[in-house]
Amino acid sequence: MKRIFTCVLLMFLLFVPFASSEVVDPMDRVKALMDVDAILLAHKSVAVNRIYYDYEGNELFSAFLYAGADADGGQLFVSEDSEGNVEILSESGCVGLDTWSMKMYVMGFVMDEYEENILQMKQNFFADMRLNEKFFSEEMKDGARVITTKTYYQGDYEGECEVVEYIVDEESGKLIEIYEYFEDEAGERILNSRAFVTMDMEYEINPVLSSIFETENTRNVYIHLPDGTQTLFTPPVDTELTIIYPEEYVLYEDEMKTRMYAGEEADENGIYPEDTHLYLDVFG
Repeated sequence: MKRIFTCVLLMFLLFVPFASSEVVDPMDRVKALMDVDAILLAHKSVAVNRIYYDYEGNELFSAFLYAGADADGGQLFVSEDSEGNVEILSESGCVGLDTWSMKMYVMGFVMDEYEENILQMKQNFFADMRLNEKFFSEEMKDGARVITTKTYYQGDYEGECEVVEYIVDEESGKLIEIYEYFEDEAGERILNSRAFVTMDMEYEINPVLSSIFETENTRNVYIHLPDGTQTLFTPPVDTELTIIYPEEYVLYEDEMKTRMYAGEEADENGIYPEDTHLYLDVFG
């Protein structure tokens, strides 16, 4: 019941007119606009395409994030960049493509790391978390509502700040663009990034990546946990497995836990061992 009430409250905050700032704290309304769970209650997907710029206004690179559902109706999160790197996290499987090594890999999440990574992606979906972000102003401009926040720097950069403009469509109440600036003490701004927000778009997984989930030519990787249980991963025989576990733990190659795990090694044909046993324990 608590979860249902929270979702209803977030949906309410999404569509509360911004003029009623005396009722709801402005930053609460800003956060509600970017609540991925609330958005996915009203839309089948949400995507953010962000372009980054250098100090002279030249485009450096771009990044794309997508949250929605896969073909089976399970949650799907996608991260891409202009270099061609891709990571796909879904309930059906987690896979990536690293353009530096030109390799595909499967991700295996141990313990609660899958849920933790999904939570972190949701929190940083629209922008990195800013602990000191404060509401600054709100105005109408070209048929949209512009909500501006500032995060002031400390120490050597005191007086300078990061400025974010959230552009909200006045008619629908949806977040449609985000601008991030660096602002100096004189109030001069330099554009750091610009993001475009799209609702209800379709995302097609690259067939090469999706084929990893369909292959029957798999191997076994056993992760033995400190409580005596084990987790089994079955990646393809020719695909690297990246194991993601809590930072306070260490992964070992032997049951006596004397040799730390340094990653997988394939043979000369690119094939990994048929059975692998690894052992997780608390660091120190």
